[in-house]
Amino acid sequence: MDISLFAVNIFLIIILFAGVSLTMVGLPGNLLVLLAALGYGYWEGFVHLNTKLLWILFGVFLIGETVEFIAGALGAKSKKASGWTITAALCGAVAGSIVGTSFLPLVGSFLGAMLGAFAASYAVEYFLTRDAAKAISVARSVMCGQIIGMVVKFSLGIGMSVAIIAKLPWLG
Repeated sequence: MDISLFAVNIFLIIILFAGVSLTMVGLPGNLLVLLAALGYGYWEGFVHLNTKLLWILFGVFLIGETVEFIAGALGAKSKKASGWTITAALCGAVAGSIVGTSFLPLVGSFLGAMLGAFAASYAVEYFLTRDAAKAISVARSVMCGQIIGMVVKFSLGIGMSVAIIAKLPWLG
């Protein structure tokens, strides 16, 4: 077994794990997964991680980004939330996931994102409408949309990583 091939494969797996982890905190981790696959493919001459696989990964990446955006926006729009509320929810989700991670890695990211999206969308919607009942309704809907989008994107990131790892050559 070629030790350098083994080391590069392990390094790639670490990067893939980091990418999936970043996705959990609302950062572009699936993009890191895609770029790592592209870099590895270039390094090994696109033999195992070939262009067909890379195009498929790119398509999955785009689906994940689209679903995340649409799910959060649909959750907010279903309750007629403003654009400011939607923006606040996205920012709140990112900030909450970062704060949550500092208290409880991984699980804290998810819980922080939910609470951050809820709190930010509630605050902005209440500020705009002065209607607490509507603000809570909007915040719940935004949070549900954010959760659905995040779970789908995270799942796709895991799938991308598994597809990449399955194609790695372990014997030189």
